[in-house]
Amino acid sequence: MQRSAENIALYKGASAVAEQEYRNRRTSIHDVAKTKEQEFAANQDFALLRSTINDQLLTLEIISHTPILTIQGEKDVQETTIQEQEENKRQSKKKDKKE
Repeated sequence: MQRSAENIALYKGASAVAEQEYRNRRTSIHDVAKTKEQEFAANQDFALLRSTINDQLLTLEIISHTPILTIQGEKDVQETTIQEQEENKRQSKKKDKKE
């Protein structure tokens, strides 16, 4: 998965360079299109890999009767709620200082 994410970053950078080279008239639109196609393929590969891993984890969760993804989802919600509460406290402190 890490290698797939690295490929996305690589092709995203290569696409940016190819676009800049095209703007400077040092490369053809064909080269830009080819690089964009590779970037798109890397994104698809990553999405497929991520989906496969999620499917396998869900299958494992069902077979083992052990919450794996469910726990992570609950943690994410709790972390978001805590972050929102902290932000609200900061906002109210700013308002109090202004008044």
